[in-house]
Parts: sequence; structure tokens; C-alpha cells
Amino acid sequence: MPDELYDRQTRIPGWEQRKLDQARVVVLGSGTLAQQLLVNLAGLGVTNVLLQSNGRIARTKEDYFLFGFPSMESIGKPRIDFIERELLQLNENFKGRLKTFFSPFDEGDIAAFRPDAIVSAENDPAIVEHGLVYCIRHKLPFIAGSAGQHESRFQSHHPSSRVGLDSLVRSIWCEEKQNPQTSGVLAGGMADELRKYFMPLDESDLPSPEKLHKYSLLRTTRTEGGDTLEPIPYRDMHPFKALVVGAGAMGNSVAAQLALAGFEQIDIIDRDTIEFSNLSRQFCFRGKVGQPKAKVLSERVKEYSPSTLTNPHQRFLGANDVVFDRGEYDILFGAVDSLRVRKLINAYAVLHKLPYIDGGSSSLNGKMRVYFPGINRCLDCQLDFDAELAKEQNTTRQARGCAQAAPSVIIPNFVIGSAMVGEALRFFYRKSDKEVLGSEIGANTHSLVYNSSERQRLYVNQERYEKTCGGCT
Repeated sequence: MPDELYDRQTRIPGWEQRKLDQARVVVLGSGTLAQQLLVNLAGLGVTNVLLQSNGRIARTKEDYFLFGFPSMESIGKPRIDFIERELLQLNENFKGRLKTFFSPFDEGDIAAFRPDAIVSAENDPAIVEHGLVYCIRHKLPFIAGSAGQHESRFQSHHPSSRVGLDSLVRSIWCEEKQNPQTSGVLAGGMADELRKYFMPLDESDLPSPEKLHKYSLLRTTRTEGGDTLEPIPYRDMHPFKALVVGAGAMGNSVAAQLALAGFEQIDIIDRDTIEFSNLSRQFCFRGKVGQPKAKVLSERVKEYSPSTLTNPHQRFLGANDVVFDRGEYDILFGAVDSLRVRKLINAYAVLHKLPYIDGGSSSLNGKMRVYFPGINRCLDCQLDFDAELAKEQNTTRQARGCAQAAPSVIIPNFVIGSAMVGEALRFFYRKSDKEVLGSEIGANTHSLVYNSSERQRLYVNQERYEKTCGGCT
């Protein structure tokens, strides 16, 4: 069964699942960043884990990404107990391998575990310092991440790294409480950095020690540089209703982050049922093989946010779908591979002047595009759906008889799915048009790219397009 669980990622050339299975990792922290990191590690198959934290459950959004909205009886209890329970359901390979210790940092317990690497997902600089000192002394890789309300950042330390202790602690420290969306973008990147230490795909697929990786909703670039933006006045997004088309790996991430952002209504469309091989990437479906994806994901949304309304639709989205007739949505999210479905979503968005955020992935990379009415051009102008469909049909004819599912990993779906919801928050609370990703009007458009093979893995890409649909301007 483990081979089937990791089937989609083992199709990537150079992938050696055995190396990830054998890796021994210490994770420090139990907040939303640590929980989302652990979900990514579970998807990769890194299950030989020691989790250390003295965090206790409280009714804040940094507490319950893995286990849902906490009951009154659970308040004040150690988070690690609930995380352990959920991880065992998420990936059965954690059984007998996952160890938890209720302590912020216990060197003796770590030494007994004999780790190959340590990852800190805490905002506490003292814990980062303890972890780094241990790794320097024992010549181990160390990855430290920190997430705040508007920014998140991580940096790794290789045993041969020249980065000093004070420099690393200062560069990654965020003072604020961890935010689910900034944590989600960071968690995927940290998991990818860890994978590169244990299982580089080739000589160019290496970790980037000393490089500060950053995601920021306070910058027009969403990373380094660019104009500075006004902070988002975070509060529940209760006036807003969202439609999520697609309940696969990216749809899981989008729906979970929307629920944690407090959207009033989240409707989900997907015609598929859950297969065992989905579970390494589609973390909301644990224990639900054979059930409809839309239904299960809607139930998971309610676990995150009991007050959120949600309607599952188990069907293929059609041109005259009744879900469009109600006209009740404030924003649309596309998390599908199908160009035909994306074209339908775009047409509805243009007709009703609704924002549309679209995400896609390929093996270890991902991309997000946006259409914000009155600010930038639609996705048909950006992609030229008819031309792309013609290419797709030609490729399908050539490959007929040998088609199989494409390689896929949880990481880019998690990163881009989280960024899609971050972009929605930025849109609804923008102070000016320059604050949104797709702000340039004219010959250029922006997309947010996650590219695992680049040193700067997350960046805004400026692209040219020729088509003008005539309906969105």
C-alpha cells in the first residue's frame, strides 16, 4: 500500500522514496506553521519524526489546522496529543515512528532520536537558537521558519554554511502570531528545502543554505523588493461567499485556508471520488477512500469553521450549470487541470465582474493567475484558451493509448493554494489598485510562480499576451 500512496510522486525522474522513508527529522513547534509543515512531510513520506512543543490548545487560528475547531474540553491540553492522532490517520506509516515530547526543546530526547535534520517552526528566537546550536555542534542541516500576519520567511543552515547564529535568528524572526495563509506558503517551501537535503533529484536540485526565502502580503512582489503595501486589517471574512471548482490537491489547500479565513460560505464542485493514491496530496480526505471529494471536503470545511455555510456539488461543471444561476458568489477559485472548465469559470467571472483566482501545478512547480475586474485582463486574454485547447487536443491525439496520471507532489499545490487565499484577502482589503498582484493594465500581466528548481523559488513573473477578448476591458 505505501507504494500506491506515493505513486504520483515516484513518477518524477530521480525520485527515490526510500531516502525520504529513512530520513529522521525533528520538528520544533505545534502552531499552524508546524502543523502545515507536518502535513507536507506526511505527503512526501517523511514519517520518522520527533515532534517537540509545549504549546497548548486555545481557540485561535494558529491552533487547529490539522484537527479542526477545538471543543471546550480540549482547551488547555497539549497540542501535540491532537496532532499525533491526526497524523496517524493522515499517513499510517507514522505508526511506530512518530514520537512526541511535551517540551519546547529537550536536547537529551533529540540526541536519543539521532536525527538527520532539525526543523524549527516556532516564532520563538530562543528555540531557533537552541536548534541551530545543536545542529552546528552535530553537523546537521537546520531549517528555521517563522510566520506572522502578513509575512513568513525561512532559511536553512548547512553544516558548511557561513551564516552566523545571530544573523539567522534575526533574519527569520516574526513577532506576530502565526497566520494560516502565510504559514501555508512557507510550510511547502520548508518541506521542499528538507527534501533537497535528503533526496535531490539531480546535481542541480540542491538546498539553498544562507538564502532567505520570503513570502509577503506587504510587498507588490509578494517576496523581496517592490512597493510597500498597507497591512491587511485581519478579521473574519464573513460577508463573503466563495465557489471552489476542483477538490483535488490544490482545492484541499484552498478550501481549508478559506475556512480558516472565516468566509461565510464556501461551495465546492468536483465530480470525482477519493482514491487511495490521492491521500499523499489531498490531506483533507484521510480515512474517506471511495467517498465523493466535494462532500468530504465540505465536511472538513465545517470542522475548521462550524459557522461557515457549505454546499458540495458532485458533478462536472457545465456551461449552464445551475450553480451559476444563483449569482451569490463574491469570488471564484479555479483548482482544476481542465482548460475547458477554466474557460467556463473565466466566462462567468467576466460576465458578472467577479474576481477569479486560478491555480495550477506540475510535479514540483506551481503558478497562480488572477483576474480582478477593472484592474487587469481576464484569464482568456492571459492564456488564450482556444489556442491552448487546440494544443491540448493535438497532444492528446499523439499520446492516445499511453496516457497515465501526471507526476504530482503535495508541495506546489500547498504553496499556491495558500497563496491564492492570501491574494483574496489582499484583494478584499486593498487600499489601492496597486496592492493586488494583477495590477498592471495593458500589455503585461503578473502571475505568482513557485519553481522548485530556482534559487528564488517564489516570484512574480511578468508575461506578455497578445489576445484581447473584448469582454473584460
